[in-house]
Amino acid sequence: LEAMRKRVQAGEQVILLQNRRGFHTVYHCRDCGKSYQCDDCSVSMTFHKKAGELRCHYCGKSAAPPRQCPYCESYNIHAHGVGTQQVEERLTLEMPNVRLIRMDYDTTKTKNAHVRILQAFENCEYDVLLGTQMIAKGLDFSNVTLVGVINADVGLSLPDFRAGERLFQLLYQVAGRAGRGEKAGQVIIQSYTADHPLILMAAQQRLREYYNLELAARSNLQYAPFSRMAMLRISSKDEAQAQEAAEEIGRRLRSAVTPFIILGPAQAAVYKIQNHYRWQILLKAPRNNIAAVEKMRSVLKMLITDKKAISASVQLTITIDPYSTL
Repeated sequence: LEAMRKRVQAGEQVILLQNRRGFHTVYHCRDCGKSYQCDDCSVSMTFHKKAGELRCHYCGKSAAPPRQCPYCESYNIHAHGVGTQQVEERLTLEMPNVRLIRMDYDTTKTKNAHVRILQAFENCEYDVLLGTQMIAKGLDFSNVTLVGVINADVGLSLPDFRAGERLFQLLYQVAGRAGRGEKAGQVIIQSYTADHPLILMAAQQRLREYYNLELAARSNLQYAPFSRMAMLRISSKDEAQAQEAAEEIGRRLRSAVTPFIILGPAQAAVYKIQNHYRWQILLKAPRNNIAAVEKMRSVLKMLITDKKAISASVQLTITIDPYSTL
């Protein structure tokens, strides 16, 4: 806050990144330990204060904030987590004279809303631009001399081989928004793991060093770009059928005596979306092993043509070289 005050008093501008929208990100029961989730998706619902409701950011379903836990009926339920709406409110209270504008999915739903926000900020009608990842890329404001990142750890521990890469890109890009003009820039990153190599390298713009670190990890674990991969997603509205189909596909893959790696079947990181239960199997074949890659292709073709592997109520989706394993 002190750094922001100094910059604004000097007539300079600030960009703040908080990559979570809404006000509170989770309602949590302190008695049973469970969080309030969407009925149709296995994710916590986010509280949006202006609308006074909880929203699922996967299916869009809304609900009233709970007064008691739906699982144990305790009244010891509390809201936690910080989104862009809460940051906006807190900053307005702490710095009432600062002109602040928020840019996230909720403020850019109307046509050309994002253009109007960016133009107003470029014209210095606002001192602070607060937003989610949409403010991190491609912006060039010569008067921005301070960039702040709130909760930089968000996304770091996701069960996805590209989670670190995406977070590094985000931090690296938003840090580059400061000091693009004649005035020197400053970047302040808030993190619970400030000594994490990824956080340090992004803050210090050590791109080549992070590139080498990430490549070494990918090589050791046989992920892209060192392997050709295939993600099999099995989903159904019937939970038991989804599991049975995933296990049957897993058995068929392993019975083929394959020279490639088979991981799974396992429940997807987000197990249920829009009332569809999701399982996944990940296949990895070393890119330089042509025989393994060709065997993986032939096994997948066989699986696609074999109608007995799954029932009509189960959906099988195969993604080659998936960008994400979430």
